Formats: sequence, structure tokens, C-alpha cells
Amino acid sequence: RWPDEHGFVQPPDVFIPLAEYSGLIIPMGAWVLEQACAQHARLTAAGFAALKMAVNVSVLQFRRANFVEQVAHTLAQRQMPPDLLELEITESIAMDEPRVVLDSLDALKRLGVLIAIDDFGTGYSSLGHLQSLPIDCLKIDRVFVKEIKPGEGGMLAETIVQLSEKLGVTSVAEGVETPEQAEFLPGLGCRVAQGYLYAPAMPANRLVAWLRDQDDARRANEIAGTFVSSFMPSAPSAHRTRPAEV
Repeated sequence: RWPDEHGFVQPPDVFIPLAEYSGLIIPMGAWVLEQACAQHARLTAAGFAALKMAVNVSVLQFRRANFVEQVAHTLAQRQMPPDLLELEITESIAMDEPRVVLDSLDALKRLGVLIAIDDFGTGYSSLGHLQSLPIDCLKIDRVFVKEIKPGEGGMLAETIVQLSEKLGVTSVAEGVETPEQAEFLPGLGCRVAQGYLYAPAMPANRLVAWLRDQDDARRANEIAGTFVSSFMPSAPSAHRTRPAEV
């Protein structure tokens, strides 16, 4: 997101095409990667070391000969574990110049970086080529998640989940906005989701506060669960003739 001086937030589907057309996406993409890794270092210092950071990559970045070297340099500079960085590419990148793409993906995988195909299902993937790519995740486009409503939808999302299982990769549902969608997806086999139901996009300072709130809520639930279980009566064994004593 890109807020202007009046507080209006420009969505990425507005300014990213302009940045790609003008070539500004190259320095902008390098800056975003560096900032993401820097932010991960700050989150680690705040006690959230195991979080994964996902960064979108433009086709113009991916075509540059020094892109893999740039990723390696940024990871080393920020001392970020490679397996906590996930680079998200689109289907159009995955299908573009197959040999070049495969070589770059192989090099990124040797670094230990994770690879996800973003907005999956809206492009024109060759399933044969897809099978050859060293990817870790398929992200189900929000269009297919939006179809999930009480008593209907979910067929295309289910197809993508099944495909990800066959490929041996993780599936992630994008754009989850309703409790019905969140409840429906695990039944398809999709265990990871993102969207406004969980949290809106937010600046870094609010993210740390939100993570701490989530941590406090999780600990409170764990304590409550322990408290309840400690007062539950023990189940009578098969040979007991009297009720168990509490």
C-alpha cells in the first residue's frame, strides 16, 4: 500500500503497473526487499523471531541477471535466515521464459529461500511446467475464496488445494473475509489463510502491538485450558465399581 500526503492509501493494483511501465519497479522492489528483511530483524528483536516474511517480486525484477545475487546480499546484510523469506511470484512469471525462470528458482532454492506462486488460478499455467518448478506454496486467488458462501461455492478452491497436495506443496487461501470461508477451507484441506477476517494491512508499529495482543490472547487461552482441565474429574477406569472422586 502507498499512502499519500492526504492519508489516502493507493492499492498496489493501481501503482504497481505504473511502476513496472516506468521501470521504477526495479529500485522500488530492491527497497521493499531490504525493508522487509530489516523489519524482520526488528520483529526478531521484539521477540517474534520465527515469523516468515513474504515479499512480492515483479517480472522485471526476476528477469534481471543479478536478482539472485541481490537477494543473497540483502539476506546476509540483515542476517535473516533464508528459510524465513518467501518470494511470491505470479503465474505469468512462472510461465515466462521457462529455462531462465527455472535456473533462477533453482538458485534461490539453493540459498534456502521459499517460493510461492501468488494469485494462483487466474493465469494460464502449464501443469507440466508447474510440476517442474521448485516451489513451496500455491496461494489461492481471492476470486475463488470469495465464491465460498453458505451452502455454495468452493469447487475451484478445492481443485487448487488438491493440486497443491499432489505437488507436495502448501496451499494458502487469500482474501478470507468471512467466518463461513474460514470454517469451510479446512474441510478442503487448506490449513493456512490470510485476509481481513484476521487482520487488515497495517504499518510496522501497529503490527508489533497486534502480535503482542495475539500472543497475550493465546497465553490466556492456554492458561484457561490448563485451569479447566485441572478441575475436570478423572474418567473412571473399566474396573471401578464406584464413581471417580473429584
